[in-house]
Amino acid sequence: MTSTRPSFRSALMLAILVLPSATQSIAGPLPFVGTLSVRATVNGSDVTLSLPGSGTAIVNGSGSGVQLTSLEVGASAFAGMASVVLPATSYPVKGGRLTASNRAGAFESLAGGPSGGGVMPVHGWMKICLFGACPEAVANISVPLGGLTYLGPLDVVGAGNANVVSFGVHLTVIGAPWTTGTVSLSGATGMGFAHGPASQTSSAAQPGGTLQLVTPIRVSTNIGATPAFPTIATLTLQFVPEPGSWILLSGGIVWLAVIGAKRGTR
Repeated sequence: MTSTRPSFRSALMLAILVLPSATQSIAGPLPFVGTLSVRATVNGSDVTLSLPGSGTAIVNGSGSGVQLTSLEVGASAFAGMASVVLPATSYPVKGGRLTASNRAGAFESLAGGPSGGGVMPVHGWMKICLFGACPEAVANISVPLGGLTYLGPLDVVGAGNANVVSFGVHLTVIGAPWTTGTVSLSGATGMGFAHGPASQTSSAAQPGGTLQLVTPIRVSTNIGATPAFPTIATLTLQFVPEPGSWILLSGGIVWLAVIGAKRGTR
């Protein structure tokens, strides 16, 4: 009987050799998927709205290695509309709607603790729907996130400016840069982090790595029952292998499976 052990070992070695190439990154483009979320707490009810996104980030600038130190994200990686309907117990808040997109962002000092972050403006609106679900709500609290030049500064959320608007309801919106640290507003908390596969903090700049940044949004109104409500935005990126790496890795795994199956029949 002819042994298939050498061929099986060869396939195993291929998978082992291919795996590092699919899970390590040097400086340059690295694909990602993720979400841009905004969570507002109004009258004790949480309204969470999330936009999915994807793209290719520039990791570590001109540096190298698997430790994440800097990141650049292109505009409109997260763009669209999201809505949510809340249960009856959340009365008078019945839902929310987010229409937004990100501008290009750049983040520094992401490795080694909570001091990292940077600017990535978010443009659009967040709408809190009262006494009825969107868009049939009896009343709305419309919060401008940024990008409306005729209402004030262009960049607010994710940048650090303030905006004051008055359309029946007087609103003040104050933004801030993004951070990998922790932000707190009136009991609402958001936490950022950067970690690689197996949650190792020194290897986030590779497929399997995750970066989360948060930014506080201070919203105050002239509504007696809702003078202010804490709002926190969260940006989460998960780095994924490039398509070529997936093809190579999948080929090695399929070959390993085929050889193993043949070995089991002998």
